[in-house]
Amino acid sequence: VLFMSTHTIGYVEPIQSTLECYLEGYTAALEAGDTTSACLNLLSYCNNLFWSGASLGYTKNKYDELAHFTKKHNLTSLEFVIRNNMVEKLFEMGDVNRTPVSDGLHEDILRIKNPFSAKMFHISNAMIAFMNRDIDNTLTSMEKYFDFDLEMWILLNFIAAIRFFIGLISFWVYRRTNDRKWYERGSQSKEAMRKWAESSKWNCLQKFILLEAEDHFCNKRYERAKESYDDAIMFSRQHKFINDEAIACELAGYFLFEVGETASSIDYIIQAHEKYHKWGAIGKASVMFQYF
Repeated sequence: VLFMSTHTIGYVEPIQSTLECYLEGYTAALEAGDTTSACLNLLSYCNNLFWSGASLGYTKNKYDELAHFTKKHNLTSLEFVIRNNMVEKLFEMGDVNRTPVSDGLHEDILRIKNPFSAKMFHISNAMIAFMNRDIDNTLTSMEKYFDFDLEMWILLNFIAAIRFFIGLISFWVYRRTNDRKWYERGSQSKEAMRKWAESSKWNCLQKFILLEAEDHFCNKRYERAKESYDDAIMFSRQHKFINDEAIACELAGYFLFEVGETASSIDYIIQAHEKYHKWGAIGKASVMFQYF
């Protein structure tokens, strides 16, 4: 009960407020001898650390502790979720000598034969490809993701975050391909985020405004796009989501670069680099300027 009720809190209260609740659920489950529930609470704690913009170094350590917990208690069915996470991949970007986290996971997923596992695998790959501005791998992973027609209510605590990235990816792909289905997907994500922002402005308002900025960009409403990018940055800062602030600065920089305002774009990219570095996304920060 504590686990599921905490999931819903993040759609009303600041996501940062869920962290202590998940730790309480973890402790209670351990005391009851329920290692599976303990693992799910600890997994949700780690996920919300990540999406709330907590230090990536600290978050990575907690994921490592979680991986140790699953191995100790032989919870192999949950191991793929822990191994295939954005934290490791944001560290990897700048370290070309490391073996990618996703190497070997595909075989594991085929062995488990779990559609949910496969869907999570593909959306994770799509998000990191998007962060790398890799259009081909983004498209491949997103199409595979949409091949699975199933809801992921077990991950209720970050469905909104996944939908946020689906929206960002879709608007970007639309501008690259001019395929209308991607614009429709972006619009659907924006409208979903609008509803979530009505119930939790703290968690979702900046995400909705950033999706709105990307929508304006797609429709060549450039002045409105500028205002929305700046508002998304402002609300991300006010609501203490350094991760949202970093990506809002980054996308604003790309927007300004593409509309010919090169000097202004570099200012935003520098801000994004600073925010990613402060967050702890060292790998991402190290490749920020290669797109220019």
